[in-house]
Amino acid sequence: NLYGALKQPSSSSSRSGNRSDSSSSSSDNWELRLQPVARFGAGRPLGYHFDAAGSLIVCDSLKGLVKFDFISKEVVVLATHVSHQSPIDPGSEITYANDLAIASDGRVYFTSCTDIIPSLNKHGYYDTFRAWMLGLAQGLPQGRLLRYDPVTKETTVLAKGFYYANGVALSGDESYLVLAETDRIRLLKYWLKGPQVGWWLGSFELYR
Repeated sequence: NLYGALKQPSSSSSRSGNRSDSSSSSSDNWELRLQPVARFGAGRPLGYHFDAAGSLIVCDSLKGLVKFDFISKEVVVLATHVSHQSPIDPGSEITYANDLAIASDGRVYFTSCTDIIPSLNKHGYYDTFRAWMLGLAQGLPQGRLLRYDPVTKETTVLAKGFYYANGVALSGDESYLVLAETDRIRLLKYWLKGPQVGWWLGSFELYR
């Protein structure tokens, strides 16, 4: 389920008329809605960002890349598999989508942690922690960096061979992105523009 938070003035701020009252924690001004904004069904929503149209783009651990439209209240699955046109892993399933970043042109860059699909545990939720532990024990670099194009609807694998591809973020000028490789405890840079642009592992550099 997807939940939202509602901004509420704190009681102390309301009485004093001072909304910058430092005596109250910022977390006191938020109240979690009891009813979910949307139900995504099986899976677990992880990283997300709003696109230019105001829709929420979400990485779902089971379904892949998903979009939620706040106006229509519709949940749309954007990508469950890599497109057949992709030069790397064409037609393969997207397993354990984790985090994403959206460029100004609308393209979505996102990670797939491992080829182990999070399963439903005895507590009733899809256990991404267990999937990470199994991947760690497996000791294989199954993480991937992918790109979804909202115009062509195609999903491309840009690079693979990571030990748990996790968070991803674009630089301010969108000339590169940074990917967190959890199991090797390092950050990797991937150039999207300029003379160092490339779509292979060799274009990554280690942040120290």
